[in-house]
Amino acid sequence: MLAVARPADGTPHGARTAPTLPEGPPGDRARDPPGRGTGPPRAPAQGSPPEPRSGRPARGRPSNQGAPGRRAVRVYRVTAKRIFTPTRIPGARFVVNQYVGCEHACSYCYARFTCRWRRDRGPWGTWVEAKVNAPDLVRGRPVRGRVVMSSVSDAYQPVERELELTRRVLEAMDRAVELSILTKSDLVLRDVDLLSEFPRLEVGLTVNGLEGRAARLLEPLAPGHGRRVEALEGLRAAGLRTFAFVSPVIPGLVDPAAVMEEVAPLVDFFYVEFINARAAGSGFRRILTREFPESAEVVYDGFRFREYVRRTAAEVRGTGLMVREVVTHLRGRRGGGRQTSLPLG
Repeated sequence: MLAVARPADGTPHGARTAPTLPEGPPGDRARDPPGRGTGPPRAPAQGSPPEPRSGRPARGRPSNQGAPGRRAVRVYRVTAKRIFTPTRIPGARFVVNQYVGCEHACSYCYARFTCRWRRDRGPWGTWVEAKVNAPDLVRGRPVRGRVVMSSVSDAYQPVERELELTRRVLEAMDRAVELSILTKSDLVLRDVDLLSEFPRLEVGLTVNGLEGRAARLLEPLAPGHGRRVEALEGLRAAGLRTFAFVSPVIPGLVDPAAVMEEVAPLVDFFYVEFINARAAGSGFRRILTREFPESAEVVYDGFRFREYVRRTAAEVRGTGLMVREVVTHLRGRRGGGRQTSLPLG
């Protein structure tokens, strides 16, 4: 059995206090979160881009956004035909993706599949599409059913600090919308005033306890674990309904039960997701094989991974905490590629 990687001082993840970490880092038809949907996205409608005015990049044209400690990213301002996209996410009816692409550049991210339809954009993590008309598309649209934000991006990735597109979408959105937001960024705290106006809202942070070398290799530009925990603290203090999305669970690197115990006082419920190795692609496999060979041996061995999932899921259930779903991404006996969700009764 693999031992879970620990901080240099040997303190288990579930027992440590939240560290202060330096800043670093689920088209018209949007892709659902890992293993939860089918069908390729359609790129947002774009016309011939006009010449830029007042130095502002035109629709469909890239601009370079940069800040100290963060690499430049090309931002493409595009327009979409619709923003509430039907989804197959369990329990949800629509997703909202005001951005496509993500600056966090996580090596395991399933949403890199969007690069297939945007080959001219460059590698995953180096470009972002901003649907500049998204606020207009949500304005006056009282939709019924749960809405998830977002599935092919992070609504609070670094570019949001300058563009404030997510904030403007929230400002325009009908307050009766049942909204579920998932992010890795503590920038979400900026919008607590708006979030508090939605009576049927929940906000989640992706947490996994990755730190040091593992975080630098797998989540190079995402806010660190400590900052995400602090974001949950801030959201909780504001009286918002919160959840933790423990993902991705990787053998030897992430101990989901320990992470859950750490943030349990700050959330109402959990989702747990095991690594979706197939969707993560060859780049992730190279990193894991080269840098964490013991983890790779389990992830890419079907039998060993199934046994790891079975054992670890039992540990998750053993916490006694409220878990809505455990997503395993195990292929079914008939060879299907859809994820398996374990019963939690």
